[in-house]
Amino acid sequence: MTELGQLPYQLVPGPVTVEGFRILHGANYYSGGPIVMFTINLNEYNEVFTNEIPGFYEKLTSMLPSLVEHHCSEGVRGGFFIRVKDGTLLGHIMEHVSIELQDLAGMHVSYGKTRSTLREGVYHVIFRFRDEIAGSVAGVAALNLVNSILLDQPFDLQNVVGLMVSIREDRLLGPTTQSIADAAAERNIPWLRLDEYNLIQLGTGKFQQRIRSSLTSATPALALDIISDRSLTLKMLSDAGIPVPNVVPLDLGSPLPDNSGIVFNRFRENAESDTSVFYVPGVSDIPSLELNDTSETLFASASETEIHRFLVIGTEIVAVSKVIPPFVVGDGLSTVEQLVAKRNTESGREAGDKSSLSFIALGREEMRQLAWLGLTPQSVPLAGIKIYLGATANPSNGSTTETFFGEVHPDTRNAVLRAARMFGLDVAGIDAILCNPAEKPAAGEGILQVLAAPNFRMHVNPSMGKSIDVATPFVNLLFPENSENHVPLIAVCGSRGKSTTITILNQALKNLFPDAGVVSSGIFNSGPVAFNPKPVPEADDVRLLMRDPSVGIILAEIGVEMLNSYGLPYEWADMAVVLNVEPNDTAQLGFHEAEDLAYAKSVVAEQVYESGIAILNAADALVKEMSERIDADIVWFSNNDVDLELLPSSRAIVYCSQTQLMLRIGSRVSPLAGLAEIGAQWKMPDGKPFDSILAALAIAVYFPQHADAVLEHVLAYLKM
Repeated sequence: MTELGQLPYQLVPGPVTVEGFRILHGANYYSGGPIVMFTINLNEYNEVFTNEIPGFYEKLTSMLPSLVEHHCSEGVRGGFFIRVKDGTLLGHIMEHVSIELQDLAGMHVSYGKTRSTLREGVYHVIFRFRDEIAGSVAGVAALNLVNSILLDQPFDLQNVVGLMVSIREDRLLGPTTQSIADAAAERNIPWLRLDEYNLIQLGTGKFQQRIRSSLTSATPALALDIISDRSLTLKMLSDAGIPVPNVVPLDLGSPLPDNSGIVFNRFRENAESDTSVFYVPGVSDIPSLELNDTSETLFASASETEIHRFLVIGTEIVAVSKVIPPFVVGDGLSTVEQLVAKRNTESGREAGDKSSLSFIALGREEMRQLAWLGLTPQSVPLAGIKIYLGATANPSNGSTTETFFGEVHPDTRNAVLRAARMFGLDVAGIDAILCNPAEKPAAGEGILQVLAAPNFRMHVNPSMGKSIDVATPFVNLLFPENSENHVPLIAVCGSRGKSTTITILNQALKNLFPDAGVVSSGIFNSGPVAFNPKPVPEADDVRLLMRDPSVGIILAEIGVEMLNSYGLPYEWADMAVVLNVEPNDTAQLGFHEAEDLAYAKSVVAEQVYESGIAILNAADALVKEMSERIDADIVWFSNNDVDLELLPSSRAIVYCSQTQLMLRIGSRVSPLAGLAEIGAQWKMPDGKPFDSILAALAIAVYFPQHADAVLEHVLAYLKM
């Protein structure tokens, strides 16, 4: 859990103070997605509006002019500034500044709210985030900015944005993994991040697939071992009749071959690079090799050629991109270092790998490349001389990428697909030396290297040309159309009876579903493996079951405590139950009114797949009102004499008559069991069943798998 004191950027004391701080990662009372919430005290600025603070509007517009893009409630560009000029409270300012700082750092968010509390002058400032550390820093910085205006002190905006960019690059998913996660979300496939880098899980339970960037669990380990040896890879390709460049391996200190008149292209192994190969075209005068160069070096003879990256997913080439290595062109006046600095001012170039172009750096490999060419960063190249800087097919090193939209020549297409198949790769990046992929390969052209876990960035965010959606074919490879992608998740919420409902289902399901994952205040099982249950289930418990590849179905108790501390631990459920809302719990659980408590619980019913079912208590007015916000089909239950005809439309109703438990579907009414058959422990003093009994029956009737058998087992257990 992130704490304010642990952040890399700290609060500066000022008139407006922080009294509370919370991060919610899932849907919650305040938002359908993750939020940061600061509870602030305006102190002497309570009910002091911005138009009453001398110079506030002028200072804010000067310090953060980009806030002009915030429409706010005015609905027009500059609308937020209109609100500031006319007068608004400081919490509202902090909200918008928090959002804008994230936007300036390349982490776009748009949702924010400022809510009053029961205490005078104390407000909740709420806003979305892409990364919890970056979002928290944005909130702290926003408050520091507000206080700096009030105290007429300087505020270092560039330092804050720079820090947040660093956080973005360190913590956000890479472009490949993020594009895959986005494509999965488009298909309503849940995904979970498994580490701080790019290891994620698509799907849940026994249907999950784990990936790291574009590396799948189906990628053979032996293939990775083979293709890491470039010489062996090229030999195997050549032996199979697949065209490769004419390469000459050179031992250190060996004389250069006598190939007068041939333009050489240099490839160097580099363990620190994603691609492991550096490529420099057009060198006809090659100096001697460095004696301390311990990496294998290859020279390929070809003239005027280019690198093209082919992305193979399954049995198809889904994208082709030309890779233009980073270079500078001499002007006869500037040093190499100055020329690089100038290129780094080009539009689109940013730090890290989240933009279409990365900065060109003069790192270790680039310095070696310059030395190989007899240059240093302080050298002044002649005008018109093009100098390639440690070129690589990795856009993160500053390469420019351009989408190729033409038809790939059949010979090249066959060679590329054969290369991927040869090593058993389901997803492959194939780098080829080609002038034009649409034309028959010329002599000396061919496949240079085969890569597992290819970078999608050059395809989804090219520096030139339109982007290509390569993530969707990737997700479709792992989860073909109509295939299962998540195990059914049934969530139970309510003030009373949650654990009882789950206990009934758990007992009934033991034989039918031995792979069930169950978490409640009395049970915590992952199939046959039992954990110590906690008094109040936590979000991590539910997520543990989602990550377990042996789990086939999940039953989860969702309490308001979980919603208040973490948010909903999943995005969508297949079935969700709200049993009841106890108004007396309102203050204890941190809410103003009973309606607020009900609104918090309704999150559980709202976050159900459209194809799923929400099960609601028709006899509880606060629960009944939730139906207005639910998109899924509704099944009602009631142990009171509610007027069934007046209930909002539903798929079914489970209710209690004078002597029977009944199921009504449309106009058809069927008895489920006689009240006298139900065990006394499941009834209230008046003989009516508890809410949890009716809810368990409603769940059984529409259970995602083997519903008839589940209903039979539930009824048998209730009659014991």
